[in-house]
Amino acid sequence: MADFPTCYYFVLANEDFTPPRYEPVSDPTANNSGAQALSGINSAAWPWQFKIIADAPLADRPKLVMDFYRENYWNDWYAQLASDDVAKRVLDMAVNTCERTAVKLLQMAVLSLWIGSDTQPEMGVDGIFGPETVAVTNSCIPAAVVTAFQQLRVAHYQKNDANSPYLAELIARAEK
Repeated sequence: MADFPTCYYFVLANEDFTPPRYEPVSDPTANNSGAQALSGINSAAWPWQFKIIADAPLADRPKLVMDFYRENYWNDWYAQLASDDVAKRVLDMAVNTCERTAVKLLQMAVLSLWIGSDTQPEMGVDGIFGPETVAVTNSCIPAAVVTAFQQLRVAHYQKNDANSPYLAELIARAEK
């Protein structure tokens, strides 16, 4: 089953410096011009969580940031995925956009692997993470799911963020 720390550190590498600094920085990607981010936690989107972490001593922040991601993004469905490589990329997309978009792309990626098969699963593309999505995902070869998911993620950014000055960074993130 997917390991939260493995997936979390993959996301953190995309949300903070390497090694992580756990310090507030200006967030130019936020809709709020004065927003800051601390390890990817945006002050406008998560004001009280951001404040608690930013006000904590630096030595306490790594645990607080990890707890934030576990409580606000990780769930039992991620934990049931058989592959860390799949789970960490879906979690990263959920953090970067939203869970529903990430799960829709996962569902599309998995279903694309069954095209032409006589036994294609009857899973919908609804963005709802549940037992059917987990079961169908786990029935596929993880490397194939990762490749299909990465391609769909790149296409998503190219369509939805075509005019963003951060498009190249988003594509690089998707291709990891």
